[in-house]
Amino acid sequence: MLSNPRRLLCLKVLVLLSMAGSLGSVFTIRQGWGEIYPFTTWKLFTQPRGNKGQVAFYRIYLKEPRSGQYVRQPVKPMRTFTQDEYVYTLDYLVTEALPDSARQKSLAKEKVSAFVQYLYPEAEDYKIVRENYALGNAATPVVLLDTATLLTIASKRP
Repeated sequence: MLSNPRRLLCLKVLVLLSMAGSLGSVFTIRQGWGEIYPFTTWKLFTQPRGNKGQVAFYRIYLKEPRSGQYVRQPVKPMRTFTQDEYVYTLDYLVTEALPDSARQKSLAKEKVSAFVQYLYPEAEDYKIVRENYALGNAATPVVLLDTATLLTIASKRP
């Protein structure tokens, strides 16, 4: 396959360009300018979110003390979590909390509660909501189809 000298040269050039892009991204990330080369990390390959035109995300909603309404929390980098780590950790913990076994569910629910308390120490009451989206193409936007509350946890504080 790579016996053709032209293909081999193209492969070498692509590898060198990839390395230059990665080094450039390391520099820009350290300067606080963001990532300029999307393949610097392997998240694209190790954390795929394949879909069939529809995708579901879990979101944390905290209860406002004054109004009593639940407010959706934005996904943003936290103290020790990047945006991706936040999303994938929440996804993993909530998925673990949904099995049929009551013992497994209560143990997993405690893990979700500990995760939310770590992220939002001021949170008293919160719920985990699954948001289902229909993915469009360049001409049509992403559309929120529906939401479903999966877990509601009340404060254990006096």
